[in-house]
Amino acid sequence: MRNRLLLFFSLLFSLLFSQTGSISGTVKGIGQTGSTDGEPLISASIYLKGTMIGAITDTSGYYNISRIPVGKYTLNADYFGFKSQSKEIYISVGDVKDGGVASGLQKLLGLSNESNETSAQVIKGNQLFDINFLLTEDVFAGDEVVVTGIASERSMEISEVAVTRLDPRHLNETSSYSDFGTMLAAKVSGLDIRKPSGTVGGGFRFDVRAGGGLNGNEQPVIFIDGMRVDNNEVGPYTYGQGVSTLLDFNPDDIENIEILKGPAASTSYGTNGSNGIVFIETKTGKAGQDKPTFTYKRTTGSNNPEFRIDEGFQNHELFHDILSPGKIADDYFSVSGGDYNARYFLSFSNRYEEGMLIWKHQNNFDRRTIRGNFDLLPQDNLKLSLNTSYSTYTAKIPHSDFSIYGALGGTLITFIPWKNADSVAFADIDQGMDSKRFTGSISATYYPMQKINKYGLNTLVLKGKIGIDDVHRNHFTIMSSDYTYGTQGEGEKGVQRTDTKRMNYEIGLAHTFANGPLIATTSFTAQFFDNINQSIEVRRENFGQSEVTNIGSAPIIKEASETFFNGRDAGGVITEELSLYDQHYLTFSYRKDYASALGAKSESIGYPGIRFATRLDRLSFVPEQFNLLKFRMAYGESGMLPGH
Repeated sequence: MRNRLLLFFSLLFSLLFSQTGSISGTVKGIGQTGSTDGEPLISASIYLKGTMIGAITDTSGYYNISRIPVGKYTLNADYFGFKSQSKEIYISVGDVKDGGVASGLQKLLGLSNESNETSAQVIKGNQLFDINFLLTEDVFAGDEVVVTGIASERSMEISEVAVTRLDPRHLNETSSYSDFGTMLAAKVSGLDIRKPSGTVGGGFRFDVRAGGGLNGNEQPVIFIDGMRVDNNEVGPYTYGQGVSTLLDFNPDDIENIEILKGPAASTSYGTNGSNGIVFIETKTGKAGQDKPTFTYKRTTGSNNPEFRIDEGFQNHELFHDILSPGKIADDYFSVSGGDYNARYFLSFSNRYEEGMLIWKHQNNFDRRTIRGNFDLLPQDNLKLSLNTSYSTYTAKIPHSDFSIYGALGGTLITFIPWKNADSVAFADIDQGMDSKRFTGSISATYYPMQKINKYGLNTLVLKGKIGIDDVHRNHFTIMSSDYTYGTQGEGEKGVQRTDTKRMNYEIGLAHTFANGPLIATTSFTAQFFDNINQSIEVRRENFGQSEVTNIGSAPIIKEASETFFNGRDAGGVITEELSLYDQHYLTFSYRKDYASALGAKSESIGYPGIRFATRLDRLSFVPEQFNLLKFRMAYGESGMLPGH
């Protein structure tokens, strides 16, 4: 009898103090003409909105979320290319079928956190089974959530500004890209990727809506995992081309790319946003994977000349004689996995690529990258993320464009082939760049009042982030003393050491409050950016003999310089987003910026913004054939810091 009483009280104690529940079910999808039963969606995201709790579906479309604290939630199901769905659920202390014994006893003893939730639209229970979703194909990709500003996100179908989203996963499945610019080329409207030459590893420029700006480099700001990175073109003396600083990053690691176009869209970024903003998210581990997922991809191929120079050009046959296919070899390996508490993504890549000149030692690059992304959930309302990347590469870039020592200068744009230097002398020029780069960021997301539903306090979120981009580059140019290059015939060497360190700091908070058909989200974010750049450059000539290339052995100093730059800017932006009947959307924002480049007479500058959108297709008189009909307009101000 005594043992039975102990067992009874043990079970009763378990019911009284069990403060978590679970949800399970399936996610299936149907196309425009597919089966009404749907097909299982693999790796669909299932999560509780406003929390860090979620999972992904397995190969049968099944999901299971456990250890959910008691309370009311919105359960969302997302899958790329399909419309999202949500269900209102309530995790009770005891299942509805047990008659509410545990809940009743806890309320009697004053121990329950439950509220009186009686809505017929809410699914209530402690162990919820068969909570299934049937998603329909999203032809316009309108349900995809995109960044519309600092601490601001909207689905594309209701966004008031121009945002383009690109999914690199499908691109990487069928192609191999050497860099980020090659991946984006001709795939985003309003974005023009311009490369000064076809050399492997060459730099490129972004032109967002034709570019603009009186100062700076007219390039958009690029964030990788929330870390603002350098996207300039750097490199040796190559006459019209350089090396892209984004060559350090492996495109196979990219999960998502979003682009804000124009000042109205990027006004919340102030002095950094006039030429647009590019957000890059790298891959992370997914919760719900019962075992690690391994990926290995081997790419081999060649860069081939696919054109013929018109016969009207002089020396066109000679030009084609110095072209030949260049080898491509890429090995990529990744492993990802994790559970509710910890998730990870690790990758390694090794890529070697050659250009199309017959002198392969003059145009090639050899890159190795390592990435480690980690997510940790020490408690249900706190998420910590660590994103790291380290890369090394050597890029060789030949003379090009109007250089008299380039392939064009020695053939197509001169009547006398190799007039300024013999082809053997040209082939002996050695120039390029070695790079070592580390980027990393650590961020925290915290819901301090997750269990308090009143006044929407459960949506209050605090966010913080610290990031670093540390780059060390060595540029070199060597012209042998064995050959004559114009007026220079005793050898020349130039070296440049550049060290760049960028630090990002960001902190913010946001709160959402719903009152009937009106939903209001208020947010404030502060940012601080510190950029340190220093370089030393030396060029000397008259080595005397080709075997000696130590720069200290050349007696004539042609050029020597040292530079140091430290720029800082900080800003704060407050944003108010309003949604009425989930049809009309209005956003106000104001940013205040402070920057060392502005000078003492202009210590700060403000940038206001306002934008509006409405879904016209939801009006009763609009024909049903219109799946998406939206009117939007926006006004915003942004700027560009002076170059010095």
